[in-house]
Amino acid sequence: MNFSFNVQEVMFVSAVTHCCLTNDQSKVHYLLESHDGMKKYLFIPALVSYNRELDLKKDKIICKFDHIMINKFHIEAGNDELSEKWLEGAIQQMINGEEVMSKERVESLYTR
Repeated sequence: MNFSFNVQEVMFVSAVTHCCLTNDQSKVHYLLESHDGMKKYLFIPALVSYNRELDLKKDKIICKFDHIMINKFHIEAGNDELSEKWLEGAIQQMINGEEVMSKERVESLYTR
């Protein structure tokens, strides 16, 4: 069996989920892909990232969460029993380039 499991991607999803739940906007989170296909998770303090351009000539940005995205997902997720699972799924959908399903749609699927 061939599993596509990347520890850096899991770390990114976990960290961004926690930041969205707590509305922690102190860091900008990047999931990068190097020229050899390896994924890397990088976070930078928000004040630093706004004052200095990130040197990403070697790496491609797969997903980026800044203060705007964190706040948007914090509001959408709300604070109930589905919040964390919805965030994990929505962040994974963004990484995969899929359309993010709204929380209302997810709730309607689970309550049938």
